[in-house]
Amino acid sequence: MSTITSTQLNAPRFVLDTWLNVTEADVCSPTTVPQFTDRTVTVEGDFGVGGEVAIHGSNDMSAGASTFVPLHNLRGATIVLNTDTKAVNIEENTIHIKPVVTGVGVDVNIRLVSYGER
Repeated sequence: MSTITSTQLNAPRFVLDTWLNVTEADVCSPTTVPQFTDRTVTVEGDFGVGGEVAIHGSNDMSAGASTFVPLHNLRGATIVLNTDTKAVNIEENTIHIKPVVTGVGVDVNIRLVSYGER
């Protein structure tokens, strides 16, 4: 198991976080970009057998926060990205966001774009 930290590209009106080569055995470190209210997540790669990517968020400001909960799309459904759904907008604006990968034989790249006015 590895901890995957996102690479972050900062621009004046958006931030792009990318977690590369994430498998079901990995844990993704959260990103923190609360200054932007609009967020879209995309996933590409091999979903293996039953592979899914959920998006979790937290407003816990304590060090090592572990109070992450599933986030929702604009229709109010829990976000689950897979071979059928590879892009979605995130409804909630939490301080921390991280992907959670499940399945067997998964190897995906996850991109989170946070955008809007600062």
